[in-house]
Amino acid sequence: MGIESYPKVRVTTDVVVLTVADLPVNNARSLPDKGVQVMLIKRDAEPFKDEWTLPGGFVNYSTPLIETIYSKLEQKTGAKNLYVEQLYTYGDDIHRDPRDRIISVAYIALVNMTLAERLKASSGDSETEWFWVKMERDAQHNNVVDIKLRGTDSGEIVDRLGFDHKKMIIDSLNRVGNKVMYTDIGFNLVEKEFTVAELKNTFETLTGRKLPGFRRIIMPKIQEVGSTTLDVRERPDSYRPAKLYRKLEV
Repeated sequence: MGIESYPKVRVTTDVVVLTVADLPVNNARSLPDKGVQVMLIKRDAEPFKDEWTLPGGFVNYSTPLIETIYSKLEQKTGAKNLYVEQLYTYGDDIHRDPRDRIISVAYIALVNMTLAERLKASSGDSETEWFWVKMERDAQHNNVVDIKLRGTDSGEIVDRLGFDHKKMIIDSLNRVGNKVMYTDIGFNLVEKEFTVAELKNTFETLTGRKLPGFRRIIMPKIQEVGSTTLDVRERPDSYRPAKLYRKLEV
């Protein structure tokens, strides 16, 4: 049986771009809690025209998968050199794309708040927006089982996404939440210099649980930079200066 006799299967890549941002607070004396945001793009063509989806696109015959991801990210968000890792391959549902038999290789990209704001400002696509992610977790295993999305600018509430992109976001949240305590991926979601409290808030947001003994666990991975928040940040006098750290380079 020759290769030409097999039906064609097309391949796309999709990317879940995540950041962790400060939630609005009413009390200027308290350190802001954090929440997760995901970048979505509104489709301008069928299928799922005018619905929100993840950035992505078809893979060219001669282009490596990872180059496709970086190209799509730069084209649709203006971003370069983000932290990216492969998530899963989605294709068991042969009807996941109504156009044809299309398999998607999904990736996760992580950015800090400063870079997220730059992406928002520089994106050439007026239908690109960051969405707050409200997570519903399984009480037994603490896994994310469902999400609701709210636009950071528009306030639009979104329950449905095109294709199987909602599942990709849920899978990404579980992947990052499970890896953040035993790998260094969480450092991609904070600024280059950070306080231990900020890092702890970020990790707790991703894991969905309190992390007792966090300072003892994280100290072997970070180093002091020799300054405090009072030296480099404009903060009200009510804030107590905190030491700044950066990831320890091995």
